Amino acid sequence: PPHEPTPEALAARAAAFRRGARKAYEAGNYRQALHLARSAVGEDRTDAESHYLLALVYDKLDRFEEAMASYRETLRWNGNHAGAYIGICAILYYEGRYPRAAQACETAHALTPHDAVPLRLLVLIYHELGDPERAIEAERMADLLPEGNIDRKGANGL
Repeated sequence: PPHEPTPEALAARAAAFRRGARKAYEAGNYRQALHLARSAVGEDRTDAESHYLLALVYDKLDRFEEAMASYRETLRWNGNHAGAYIGICAILYYEGRYPRAAQACETAHALTPHDAVPLRLLVLIYHELGDPERAIEAERMADLLPEGNIDRKGANGL
């Protein structure tokens, strides 16, 4: 009878799919990236980075409900994944759910205090919440940091 693949073998296959998905994503081939990211998740459902990449692809395809579910699945397997919190923050912001967006971005900032991206998002959110003082403070803090890139690799890299 055929042997079940070891967890290590599944993780290696997931990593290979993830690398392919990342390349397709960076090349702007989101349909191929979606297929490969789904395959990565299928190989290892516990891999936060595969879920995160799948969320990024869904985001690019404007499939925000699926992106949100994948960001949450990322956090299920890595509760300290700042990139997932930033993705959740951005979706909540665009949905006009500013208090929850602020919570997600504040968490991302706490996890990555030297990253300007959560602070730049908080500037927008605090303005929407009618809190210009906090917006100014977030902007001042962000101006002291190197600029980040929202569309970056997750905390563990890909």
